[in-house]
Amino acid sequence: MIFLADGRLVDRMAAPTADLVLDRMKAFDAGAATVPGGVS
Repeated sequence: MIFLADGRLVDRMAAPTADLVLDRMKAFDAGAATVPGGVS
């Protein structure tokens, strides 16, 4: 699985499970508030 942000590759996961994908997406969401230009 690959994760894209604005069309750019930001992460990948070799053996995704529903729980791992959800955890990764939550981390991206939490990081958006702290990254310059991130959308919260």
